[in-house]
Amino acid sequence: MRRESGFSLIELMIVVVIIGILAAIIYPSYINSVQKTNRADAKNTMLQVASQEERYYTENQVYGSLTAIGNATDPILSQSGHHSVTVVTANAGATYTITATPTNYTDSTCGNLTMTNTGVTSSTVAAAAGVCW
Repeated sequence: MRRESGFSLIELMIVVVIIGILAAIIYPSYINSVQKTNRADAKNTMLQVASQEERYYTENQVYGSLTAIGNATDPILSQSGHHSVTVVTANAGATYTITATPTNYTDSTCGNLTMTNTGVTSSTVAAAAGVCW
């Protein structure tokens, strides 16, 4: 009698199940990591805009729009392009609020990120404020 060598269907199905379980564990972790990276990029851009605002304020005694402080467009994109960053001035230029809005993905953990001239940071998902900043 000759014995056939190779994989049986049961062995193949066990491998498929194991790969499925690993994918179910790894994929959400990967998505979370990508979102954290995108948020870090948005925060970096927001801090750069805040720095530009403070320089503008020392020269003009008011905060300005994105184009007034030296940017070519209003709104601007974060470096990776995943967030649109806007600035809203209020009280005749005495205050500003910087907002970063996700452009090509949905951030259900944080939503939009905001920063004011006093350094107060927040997100549109109130329960996640500590996670986002």
